[in-house]
Amino acid sequence: QKYIERPLLVQRRKFDIRLWVLVTSTVPLVVWGFSECYLRFSSQAFSLESGALADRMVHLCNYSVQKDAEGGEGGAASAGTSASASADANAKFPPISENMWPSAVFSEYVDSTYGERAWCGIQAQMRAIVLETLSASKHTLHKVALGFEWLGFDLM
Repeated sequence: QKYIERPLLVQRRKFDIRLWVLVTSTVPLVVWGFSECYLRFSSQAFSLESGALADRMVHLCNYSVQKDAEGGEGGAASAGTSASASADANAKFPPISENMWPSAVFSEYVDSTYGERAWCGIQAQMRAIVLETLSASKHTLHKVALGFEWLGFDLM
């Protein structure tokens, strides 16, 4: 893996998108994608400064790390929510106080920030990534009689 040095940020915070899929067959490959996903945010503003490079609260977005952020479980620190050049554009969106957004909020954010239907383009890219990944790794999935694989994809 290569570290993404210029990630897309929301309110100066790094995030990933958790997407769930159900694989019911590998031959032929049959994948069902859950229509809703959610974003998991870091609790601190993104920075590549030397002091922040080892800070898990800046660079990792998963709940098991962020639950220990300042303010307790789900209570993100206030850093990263201060005013920025895009503060006015972000004013109508909820603060990232719980380190998560549902896809409906992100969809509205993306469409208002990057243009109408931008979220549709991102969704198409996510589907393509999931299908390419599963096509390349379907031989490693284990089919249990009448069973399935329930997989979570973390996309950036």
